[in-house]
Amino acid sequence: MLTVWHFSFAMVVTVSTLIMVDRHAPVAAYLVMGAYAVGYVYLMAPAMQKPEGYRAYVFLALTFATVTALALVAPGGLVILYVAFPHFFAVLDRFRTKLAGVVVTAAAAFAGSVAHDGASGGSVLDAFVTVTAALLTSLGMGFVTVVLIRESERRGKLIGELERTRAELAEANHEAGVLAERQRMAQEIHDTLAQGFTSLLMLVQAADASLDTDPEGTRRRLDLAARTARENLAEARALVAAQDPVELAGGSLADALGRAVAGLAEELDIAADFRVSGTPRDLPAATQVVLVRTLQECLANIRKHAAATEVHAELAYRPIGVRLTVADNGRGFAAPRDGDHTAAAPGTSGYGLRGMRARIEQARGTLDIAGAPGAGTTVCAEVP
Repeated sequence: MLTVWHFSFAMVVTVSTLIMVDRHAPVAAYLVMGAYAVGYVYLMAPAMQKPEGYRAYVFLALTFATVTALALVAPGGLVILYVAFPHFFAVLDRFRTKLAGVVVTAAAAFAGSVAHDGASGGSVLDAFVTVTAALLTSLGMGFVTVVLIRESERRGKLIGELERTRAELAEANHEAGVLAERQRMAQEIHDTLAQGFTSLLMLVQAADASLDTDPEGTRRRLDLAARTARENLAEARALVAAQDPVELAGGSLADALGRAVAGLAEELDIAADFRVSGTPRDLPAATQVVLVRTLQECLANIRKHAAATEVHAELAYRPIGVRLTVADNGRGFAAPRDGDHTAAAPGTSGYGLRGMRARIEQARGTLDIAGAPGAGTTVCAEVP
């Protein structure tokens, strides 16, 4: 836009100068035209880049003086009116002020031209036509300029609002990401470190209780506690490094689940078995993590609440997904109403179960928990 404006100014000034040369204008006219061009370069052009300041208003005063001087000494140079008038529209704020500046300058051009050529009918008519044509053209250009400026301002405000909205959205997304990461870390810590510490505490307490009466059993429990501590340390390192669960390292999903069930059997000295049905196949890493964490939570609840003597776990590969079932013969719980299995007994509600449900729902799966007082509990997690 500014390039076109500068080019138009240069072209009009050049044409005006050529007309003055053709009409043998005095030297003063060229000096005035040169001063006007220099004023444009050092006053108006910088003002277009940075509107703040006085330069543009000084240039309007220079424009009025230039038009008046040329009208008195070389009316042929009044072609510059075609670029002089638009500057009033570009610089001044109110439309009345713009119009007043243009009309006053046009009157000065008309009066100066008549004074130079005389008050004959032809001279007056020529001056009137010259000034009126430039005035009407400039009014049209001024109107277009005002419309373009307003549209530019509107777009500028719209872009500013869009940028502010984008910044607010980015900040909201960042906060949501931070919150989601905190929740993920909390769930990972609960499913790994917290459960590991619970096992350690139970093993140490059991070892302490049998220290005098069963040295062999105490040694076995302490060995198991040391192994659990090492596994927990490995889980902590994997968590810090954002790796997959240690249970899945170097083995299949079935191996990882089988080791977890066998560990519970050894820790609690109960009967626990794990089996696989269906045709095993490769599962996405995210699905494997969900199943491992689900089994860990089920075993943690059995360890803390069930007082079970038997645990049966099954991983079933089905045509449309995979299903993990964990059943125990422990205390069970009162059947909840309306299918709500989360509020009837210890271990069937709280952070662990909420996290387990959240993991499975994120994998587009389902979780069902069923039980009865004295009849144990069955947890069924199915992931498509």
